[in-house]
Amino acid sequence: MKTLLLGLLIVLSSAGLAQSTVTISNNITQDRTFHCDTIYILDTAVFVENGATLTIQAGTVIKGTPGMGVDASFLIIAKGAKIEAIGTPAHPIIFTSTSDDITNAHPNYPGWANLDTSITNTGLWGGLIVLGDAQISAVTPSIIIEGLPIDPISEYGGNNNTDNSGTIQYVSIRHGGTNIGLGNEIGGLTLAAIGAGTTVDHIELLACQDDGLDVFGGVVNISHVISTSSYDDGIDTDQGYSGTIDNFIVYDANDASIELDGPEGADLGLGNHELVNGTVFLTEDSNELTDTDANTNVDMSNVFWFGMNPNGYSYGQIFTELPTTSVVSPTFSNLEVAIPTGESVTDYFLNGTSPFALDLTVGSQTVGAIICEFAGWSSSYVEGLLTTDFVVNSSGCIDPISGNYCQYATSSTNCNYDTVLSCGLTIGLAENPSGLGLFEVYPNPTNDQFIIDLSSGDLNANYYSVVDTRGRIIAEGVITNNLTQVSAHLWSKGMYILNLRSENGLTTTKILKE
Repeated sequence: MKTLLLGLLIVLSSAGLAQSTVTISNNITQDRTFHCDTIYILDTAVFVENGATLTIQAGTVIKGTPGMGVDASFLIIAKGAKIEAIGTPAHPIIFTSTSDDITNAHPNYPGWANLDTSITNTGLWGGLIVLGDAQISAVTPSIIIEGLPIDPISEYGGNNNTDNSGTIQYVSIRHGGTNIGLGNEIGGLTLAAIGAGTTVDHIELLACQDDGLDVFGGVVNISHVISTSSYDDGIDTDQGYSGTIDNFIVYDANDASIELDGPEGADLGLGNHELVNGTVFLTEDSNELTDTDANTNVDMSNVFWFGMNPNGYSYGQIFTELPTTSVVSPTFSNLEVAIPTGESVTDYFLNGTSPFALDLTVGSQTVGAIICEFAGWSSSYVEGLLTTDFVVNSSGCIDPISGNYCQYATSSTNCNYDTVLSCGLTIGLAENPSGLGLFEVYPNPTNDQFIIDLSSGDLNANYYSVVDTRGRIIAEGVITNNLTQVSAHLWSKGMYILNLRSENGLTTTKILKE
C-alpha cells in the first residue's frame, strides 16, 4: 500500500493538483485554515475577528474582487486576532486580484501569469491589513484605520508592545491598493500597532496603487522585504514606528521610494526606528529618493541608491527635510549613491551637502540588500528585475547544505531548499515498483536546481544520472553523505528521468523542469 500511495504522490507532484475555489463573504470568527489545494476569493472586506486565528498553508493563493469604498475587497486581521501565513521559498503564499491568472499549478508560479507591473494592473483589489495592540503616537491610545467606518473592530493601538499578531513569511502581495473609502487607498501590506511578538519576513509588495509597505507605529521587526512598482511610496513609516526594517529593496516607486514620517500627536519623542541594509533603484517614474520631515526619528545605515537619470530628473533628494525637533536624534551612516556622469553627489542632498553618503559607480557598492534572500520565491527576482547591478559583492547567502558561499544575482545556484510537502508540489518519499528503496527529491517541478536526499529514506545509492526523453545523459555524478545538488539551470523545459543506482539495482523517478 505504501508503494501505491507514494507513487500517487509522484504523479500528483508532477502534474499539479486540480484546485477548487471558495468564496469568502463573511468575517472569520473562529479558527480557520486556508488550504493550498484551494483558491480563496475575497469578495468583500473580510475581518478575522478578535480571538480567531487564520492559518494559510504554504502555496495558497488568495484573490480579491475589484471594487472601491464599500465594495472593496481586502483582508483585515483585527486587534486580538492572528494570522499564521507561513510560506516557503518554493511555495510562497500569494495575495492577488481575481484578474490574475496565477495559481500554484501555473507553469510560471511564483512568477507572473497575465499581469505585469504596469499602472493598469494596480488597484485591482485591496490588500492585507494587520491591526495590533502596540504603542502608536496619536492623540488617543487607539484609533481607527484610515478609510474604515468607526467601529471597534477597525481599531488599532494600545500599550502592549509584546503583542503577537502571528506570522507572515514568504508572502507575495500583488496588484492591490484600491480606494477603501474617504479617499484612502490601501497599501499592499499595512502593519498598524504591531507588537514584537509578531514575525514578519520575506515579503513582496508588487504593483500596488498606493504604498507597498505601510507601518503605523508598533515595534515589530521586519526583514527581507521587497517593494516593486508601487505607485505611491515603496516603504512608508508613520505614527512613531519603533522597530527595524532590515534587508529591504525598493524598486521603481512612483512617488517617494522611502517616506519616513515623524511621530504625530502627543508624543513626538516616540518612534526611533531603524532602516538597515537596503537597495533603492530609481526610474523615470520615481519622484523622491527619501521623504523625511522635521520629526523623522530614524537610524539609517548601509543603504545604496542607484538608477538616477543623468542630466534630467533629480527625483527630489535623498532627504527632503532634515529633522529639527529637539526630541528626535536621527543618525545616518554608510550610505552610498551612484551618481550619473556630470552630476555631483551634493545635488541629491538637502541644501547641496552630503555629510552622509559616498559617491561611487554601480558595481562598486559595498552596502545594500542581500539579493539572494529574494530568489526563488519573489516574482521580482523570478521575472529578472533584480539584475547584477543590485549585487553587493561582499555579501551573499550560505548554502545550508554544502556550507559554500552563494550569490544568486551572479550564479545559477539556488540556495533555498524546501523540504515541506505541500499540495503535491514537491516530491516527497518516492519509490519505484521494484521496492528498491525510499528517497526524497525536491523541489519538483524545478526551475533551477533540485536536491537528491537519501537521509530520510532507506535507499543506499551512490550514483545518479539524469536522461532526457531521447535517452541522452545530461547530468551524472556521485552521491556522497546521502545528499547531492543537481543544477537544472540550463536544461530545456520538459520531463526528465532521474536514475539512482545502488547495490541492489536501479531506482528511477521523473523530474519536471519548468
